[in-house]
Amino acid sequence: MHPKHKKHLLSIAALGSLTTLLLVSRSSTAALNPYEAPYTTIQRSTHSESPYIRETGPAIHADTFSYRIAERLQHRLRRRGNHIAPPVDQLEQAVRQRQDLLTHHTDITFDSGDPKTKDQWSVSFQRYPLWLGGVFTSTSAAFLIREDAIARAIADENIIHAKLPVDAVLKEVQWSTDEKRISRVVIDGIAKSGYVLNQDSAATKIADALASGTESLSVSLDTVPGKLINASGEELGSLSLLSTGRSDFKGSDNSRIANVKKALDEHVNNTITGPGQRYSFNSTLGGPVSQGNGWHMAKVIFNGGDLEYAPGGGICQTSSTVYRAALMAGLPVLERKAHSLYVSYYKKYGVGIDATIYPGSQDLVFVNDTQNPLIIQAYHEGTEAFVNVYGTPDGRIAELSGPYFFSTAPEDVVAQVKGIASNEIVWLHRVQYANGTVRSEEVSSRYKELPKSLVTEYPAAETTLHASAAEGVTD
Repeated sequence: MHPKHKKHLLSIAALGSLTTLLLVSRSSTAALNPYEAPYTTIQRSTHSESPYIRETGPAIHADTFSYRIAERLQHRLRRRGNHIAPPVDQLEQAVRQRQDLLTHHTDITFDSGDPKTKDQWSVSFQRYPLWLGGVFTSTSAAFLIREDAIARAIADENIIHAKLPVDAVLKEVQWSTDEKRISRVVIDGIAKSGYVLNQDSAATKIADALASGTESLSVSLDTVPGKLINASGEELGSLSLLSTGRSDFKGSDNSRIANVKKALDEHVNNTITGPGQRYSFNSTLGGPVSQGNGWHMAKVIFNGGDLEYAPGGGICQTSSTVYRAALMAGLPVLERKAHSLYVSYYKKYGVGIDATIYPGSQDLVFVNDTQNPLIIQAYHEGTEAFVNVYGTPDGRIAELSGPYFFSTAPEDVVAQVKGIASNEIVWLHRVQYANGTVRSEEVSSRYKELPKSLVTEYPAAETTLHASAAEGVTD
């Protein structure tokens, strides 16, 4: 047995290659009732060397189709010089078990968590006869389900169509000497998370399902972040994905959409912040927010509640997404203000977690308190905005719990934050460092008023957002 092939020993005396023998016409034989003669039932074994054990049924009858096939197989093995051909009763049991296994089929769903990317695969031993193999001794035989063959079929048939991880190559670092302008990096491409199937694990699950006659099986795909490959020649640390901020600007008009995309693609994407340095969102904008600099006219909140058209309406969608990424990376936020009006565009992936900016009066600022540079990549897919923070993990763990409202927050939360106003949304932000110390703070957003439906949409049961959870995974 190949050491790399973890094979399932079924509860039968095995059959080697029966493909030719089973082509014998059954028209000249009596109909076979598999329960009249000996049969084997499969059980999970506790023996460390064999995953299955055998239970033998009633005594063998020589005048059966399976018995005659077993005799022919034994003769064939001996003619091929195999002097350790098993007894015919062992082979007869194998024939019966094989006939039973040939009736098994399993419908497999490969699940990425995205209902749009669920792949299906129907398998059986009739369709894949080479998934079965035999091992013989002078006194016994074992039927094997070959997991290596299953894994090869998964790879060869290209059955997984979910998007794969995408890597990007960092070629150059452009450190800025102007405090009002952020430093940048030159990167080929955007690193993006994707889905990968653990073929060995999947093969084991499929083999188990086929062996037991399970007709349906769900196999989860692993979410794997895209890699940021450093080819700059500078020491930048491991450049691991530390966190992802995410938001959805569905429903925005064309001008607002254009501003969101411009802020992501041209300003936030491919920025770098050195150890101990401050990240200023406004420093990414590279100058006045004006039509002359390519910004479109879209609605902006003025004077705490007036909606007026101005260049750059929608930039705050991007600053809010950056803010979410900074929180999930566990970075200390030094300056942030929520919008004065509740904005539905910021509801998905973290209602109440938003950050307004206005050059000259309001900024979003956080500090890189790690020992290595932080690099931000930003992009959009459909109407969703993504901000990924890359750096070197230092053992900190960040999480956000909430949202909490005036009428539904648990008493201990209300006491912890010293009360929640009726127009307020609160999250609890907790960062635990490698040395065991904990930094806790509240993320509070007070708006002019809140839609009454929010309280019913978000019951008292809380959601926890975990750091380094690719693209906003929640519990």
